[in-house]
Amino acid sequence: MLNPGTGYDNPRGLRRLAASVLASLFLAGFPQAARAVVITVNTVITAGDTSLDGQAIEVRGAQLTVSGPHTFAELAVTNGGVVTHPAAEATGLSLTITGNCSVDGASRIDVSGRGFPANQGPGAAPAASFGEAGGGGYGGTGGSGSRNGPGYTYGSIFQPTELGSGGGSNGGAGGGAVRLVVQGTLTVDGSILANGNNGADGGGSGGSIWITTSDWTGNGPVRAHGGNGG
Repeated sequence: MLNPGTGYDNPRGLRRLAASVLASLFLAGFPQAARAVVITVNTVITAGDTSLDGQAIEVRGAQLTVSGPHTFAELAVTNGGVVTHPAAEATGLSLTITGNCSVDGASRIDVSGRGFPANQGPGAAPAASFGEAGGGGYGGTGGSGSRNGPGYTYGSIFQPTELGSGGGSNGGAGGGAVRLVVQGTLTVDGSILANGNNGADGGGSGGSIWITTSDWTGNGPVRAHGGNGG
């Protein structure tokens, strides 16, 4: 008979062996729970910075500004966190999440006012000599000003990817663009926003939000509203 505590006929020894084998398997590269990189101070990820690509990211009570397309394993926006893109950046916010993405009730993905500035963009409202210009257009025409017409429509209603246009004269900036691909579950208890800014004259048009996901939960708003004129 094998010695007690060392042989395979001893239940305690079998349990020790099983634990040892499992530990070895995990160390050898079997899947483990992803450890999140927690961002707690305002941070900018440039287009060429791939140091966080493939990682699980938590944006906790800070603003993460992302330039260019990036891919993360997970994304959680918590405790008043914000994810956005730089102002007037043509690529907008372009994220692929290979796992789950969540935005808690105090947080948001928000590119409001990150589109074209006043008098710029494909749907910019024309400036007026004495102000009172119209609002920027995008998915629909902007509102007419008392001295000038509105900005007109452009872009795709099926695959919206463009920035919103600015209002005329001293107008508000348009909303930015969100392209979000979530291969797991998207949970939105906070908000996803691409609103245009209000203007002293014409308001900026709303931007674009295009989301592809396998599952969607939560009751938070998803909006790309135009801004109000003066």
